[in-house]
Amino acid sequence: MYGIDIPNPSKDVFIVQTEDKSEVFNQQGEKILTEYEQIEAVKSSEDVSEIETEVLKYQKNGLYGLINLEGRPITEPIYNEITSLDYRPGRILVKKDEKYGVLDAEGNVVVEVDYDKIIADGYCAKDGSYEKTGYIVAKKGKDGINFGYIDAKGNPLLDTQYESLERALEYDDEHCYLIAMQKGKKCVFKDKKKMIDSHFQEITYSNLSKVFVVNKNGKYGFYHLNGKVILRPEYTDYSMAGNYISVTKEDKTQLFDINGNLVETNSYTKMMETENPSYFIAEDENGYQSIISKDVKLSEEYTQISYAFHHYFIFTNKSRKIWCC
Repeated sequence: MYGIDIPNPSKDVFIVQTEDKSEVFNQQGEKILTEYEQIEAVKSSEDVSEIETEVLKYQKNGLYGLINLEGRPITEPIYNEITSLDYRPGRILVKKDEKYGVLDAEGNVVVEVDYDKIIADGYCAKDGSYEKTGYIVAKKGKDGINFGYIDAKGNPLLDTQYESLERALEYDDEHCYLIAMQKGKKCVFKDKKKMIDSHFQEITYSNLSKVFVVNKNGKYGFYHLNGKVILRPEYTDYSMAGNYISVTKEDKTQLFDINGNLVETNSYTKMMETENPSYFIAEDENGYQSIISKDVKLSEEYTQISYAFHHYFIFTNKSRKIWCC
């Protein structure tokens, strides 16, 4: 015996896998669903711990179809492969004639079987659900693999014409923010609308600050989710802490808020992020450290400051006295 799969703990269905076959039993140890040649749990191709809870796959003449846990057929056995789609429970990845598509648990087509690769974009809402997770799709072209995007409802947003594509994650918004590259330059789409033009070698999304960081010819700049410029790409280095951006230009470090307003500080050579997005730990040219935020500026000379938790820090002064406050 190689293992037992329990697709849904609330259902009386147990799949026993042996070396060359699998059989389905109920709690009484009786074989069920015997009318099918071979039944297996629908698992992720990447992580076998992920099992679909509403459907099973069956095999006939070397091809696969779907049934529900009561044995009702959902699809005909027409697919070469059936797997669970990573990061998208309830969506089934199917392969037919070397092309991939996506079905829901009722067998309805969500994404047509027309792509050389499909992955879920990984978006997870704050409540932990994947209902708004969309699909990055790919087709082979004469110049290589090209990527496009289909939203959670199966609506195409971007055609398969981009060299790379990813979705910005961890924001609370109804829209899809997509970072795409074409002809070596990256841009940002909000759904179908281009919000940031294709001028940049690199664009990343800061989950904590909810801004896009762009890089053009080695210089950094910053954009809001709505495409509005916060700071133009003029800076050689940066660090971010929630609502604050520390930037360096011509060896001068400045601190700005998330709207691009200069925050008055003393002269610091280094700004370090903390786990609390409201604070930086700043260091001057003499090695003394301070805490900087919009409302707090410490002027005493601390030799070391470490973040503790919440709004608490551990301080060490020149006399090597240590305390937390």
